[in-house]
Amino acid sequence: MRSEMTRISSLLEKYVNLSEQTNKNLQDSISGIKTQLSDLKTTTEQSLNAVQNKVNGAISQINEIKLSTITLLSDQEKIKCHLTELDESIVIGQNKIKSLEAEFTQFKQSAEASSHSQDKLTLCEQIIKEVQNRNNRDKNIILVGLPEPNCSQPEERKSKDETDVLNVISLLGVDIPKPASIFRVGKLNPKRSRKVKICFETLGPAKTLLRNKEKLPRDIKMYSDQTPAQQNFLQTVKNNLKLREEKGETGLTIKYINGTPTIVKVGPKN
Repeated sequence: MRSEMTRISSLLEKYVNLSEQTNKNLQDSISGIKTQLSDLKTTTEQSLNAVQNKVNGAISQINEIKLSTITLLSDQEKIKCHLTELDESIVIGQNKIKSLEAEFTQFKQSAEASSHSQDKLTLCEQIIKEVQNRNNRDKNIILVGLPEPNCSQPEERKSKDETDVLNVISLLGVDIPKPASIFRVGKLNPKRSRKVKICFETLGPAKTLLRNKEKLPRDIKMYSDQTPAQQNFLQTVKNNLKLREEKGETGLTIKYINGTPTIVKVGPKN
């Protein structure tokens, strides 16, 4: 009987020790998670502050431009063009800010639902990189359907492409700066012509060309330079449109609302 009590006592002692060690490990894990969440909160606040600073900077620039227009009445037509382009840039900037705020809201919801702090940090980085990538690509356009030059030397092909692109731009009848760079996208394929990427120093020329792309010949197409994420999202929207049409819905189309492709109902024509 005594040996049995001794054995039970030993088991209880081991259980207590194991329980204490488990509790200690759990507390250490909780402390680590709290630290990571605190770091994540700091990083998020810094990112939001950076966005706010950019907004404040943009507002200051707008106010300075408005003051300058008072003294430039003699060049009124040119100022109107500049102001129009500026207003479009402001709208685009506001849309980007709204998009960024929406993405951070989604990030916050995902962070609250997830128990893996590393996943939260990765998501935050992905959002920031996507916004930066979109800002860089907004100054570019993609030209599809331009025949490949029949030249053997790379420099000759590049020179021919630049000449052909400038000729295409001249068809639109717009006054824009010369592109900063022009190059083919992808590997050379004898069976089909590659896309041409046209890059500008600022956003305005790309937007001007896209507004006038309907003037192009039918065999030449012009598009905005989209990130892979934008391309995937657009394809998803197209797939959803197809599914809804297969289910019998009619009068649907895809429109860009605040820069986002959206399925909308088209009203009947009068």
